[in-house]
Amino acid sequence: MVVPPKPINFAEIAGILVNVPADTGDPAASMVQLDIQFATTDPNAVNEFNQLQPIIKSDLITLLMSQTVKTLQDPTARATLTQSATGIVNNVLTQSASYTPANPFTAAYITNLVVQD
Repeated sequence: MVVPPKPINFAEIAGILVNVPADTGDPAASMVQLDIQFATTDPNAVNEFNQLQPIIKSDLITLLMSQTVKTLQDPTARATLTQSATGIVNNVLTQSASYTPANPFTAAYITNLVVQD
């Protein structure tokens, strides 16, 4: 008997807006807007995410501010960014809510990324 897959639930952080440098050591900065969604098969994880959203958003802003425009334009770097963002969400749930099972969010998807000089 084949077990049907569990439905995927999404949690979103929208409207993160930060200034990042164009490149390492470059004094010029650009404004970056990011919307990102996180996937889980655990609907309870979405509830915890929503309650902890200010902490998650703060940590994501810190992560985004460590980037440059050049890295954000690199697809490989964006993949690393989404992996790091997923790790942040799972870590916040574990540290702030002692959420179990560990690592309920399995992926992050950038749904909007705007860079403006």
